[in-house]
Amino acid sequence: MDQGQPRVLVVEDNLLIAMETESLVEECGCAVVGPAASVSEALHVAGYTGLEGAVLDINLDRERVWPVAEVLKERGVPFVFATAYSGAEVPERFMHHTLLTKPLERDSLLEALREIGTISG
Repeated sequence: MDQGQPRVLVVEDNLLIAMETESLVEECGCAVVGPAASVSEALHVAGYTGLEGAVLDINLDRERVWPVAEVLKERGVPFVFATAYSGAEVPERFMHHTLLTKPLERDSLLEALREIGTISG
């Protein structure tokens, strides 16, 4: 991993989607942390790892990612949500965060990572 690359946590429980997301994050010039496939795993990584951003799948095998989002928010780590569903279930406190629709596209992810300040340019 290049020390100059922003570190982005990927939280995704589906292995194939996680691999695709990792690839897209790398194409955006970032180093991938994870992927974390559960809320507990993501909480561990989010709480103890230096991060410049995160891509959070909302639904992790019947669990919601909200506790992870709270930890990242408290630590000042910017993040975006990714989901195949509508954003209607996003709690009010997270409504201002970018919501990307799966399947993710490189250009949309790149724009979102720029908007949250994870990458420049």
